[in-house]
Formats: sequence, C-alpha cells, structure tokens
Amino acid sequence: MAHGQPTSTCSCVVLVVVITMIGTRKADDAGARLKAEYIITAEWSVDVDADADLWVVPPPGDKPVFYQSREVGCLHLDRDSRGFIDNIIHLPDGRIAKSLTAKETTTMRCIVPGRYDIGVHLYDHRTNGISAARNADNLGLKVLVQVVKVNPQNETVFTDEITLDRPWQTINVASFDLDAEGHATFVDATLEPITARYYSSRGAM
Repeated sequence: MAHGQPTSTCSCVVLVVVITMIGTRKADDAGARLKAEYIITAEWSVDVDADADLWVVPPPGDKPVFYQSREVGCLHLDRDSRGFIDNIIHLPDGRIAKSLTAKETTTMRCIVPGRYDIGVHLYDHRTNGISAARNADNLGLKVLVQVVKVNPQNETVFTDEITLDRPWQTINVASFDLDAEGHATFVDATLEPITARYYSSRGAM
C-alpha cells in the first residue's frame, strides 16, 4: 500500500480493528472452555490511567495470587490491567480506541476448602503519564469488586465498591470460607493489609 493515500489509510484502520476483534474473540472462546468455579474481578473507569492490582490469598494463606504470582493452586490471574498501557489502542490514522473496561480477573478453577482473602492494591495512578506522588491522598479511584459463582450457574455472591486515595494503598475487600461442596460463606475481612507480608519481606514498603 502506498503511504499518504486516504483509501490506504482507511484500509489499515479496518485491518487493525478486525485483527483486534478476532484476537479478543479467540481469547474469550478459549477462556469459556476452561473450567471455573468462581470468578473474582476488580474494575474501574477506563478513563482513569490507574494500575490497581487484584490480590487473592487462597488457603493455606502463605502465597498470594497477583501480577507477580499469577497462579497458585486452583487460582489463576487471567487478566491484568496496568492502565492506559493496556487499555488504549493507537490507530494508524492517529485516533485512539479504548478497551471497554479496566479490569483484573482471577478465576478459581477447582475447589480447595479454606479461607480466601481478597484485596485491591493501588500500584500506580498517572495523570498525563506522570505517576502520582507517594504522599498523594485524594486520588479517589473507585474500584468495583465482585465475586461470581459460576458453577452450576452464574450467581453474583458478593459486590462492593471501594475507594483508593493514595499510591500503594491496600484495602482488604472481603474474606470467605469455602467448604468441600464449593459453597462460600463470607466473613469479616482480615485487618492486616494482605499485601503487607509480601512487600515487607522484600523491603518494598
């Protein structure tokens, strides 16, 4: 294709969009074929350049599932969102396309009885590409957290919206006890931030 031709530019745009749609459909189809018991999500506005990390700690409680540890036992971090890095697509004609949602997803693919803890950690929050200062305390990022029981049919068993105001803040959103039949009983969330043990052991806090 010759550069500078209006018709050629249009064709490139269509090609990019089609490839993106096909790639997404294949990923969705593959995910649908995988067995799932519960799906845990954290979602925020796609218009905010934020990197909020979903953390889930399965039994026995010594290792979390998050972006640096994507699979522990039956839990898998299936989708990680780093903000505009992942949610903004630059088209050849200069236009910008956005993902439909900014969302992190962790899937439970089998049943392991015990206590599960869920939290959300604000890793980064950017304005015009510049990260917020660590002492910022009014960012107001609203994150919707949901737990959906998939088997035998979809049922939302937990929903809560939290607000993260500063970088590296962690909010423990929920805890539940899972029995051998896969039934979840929600209890008070643990008090200590679920990120504390992991980050403190690495000198990151």
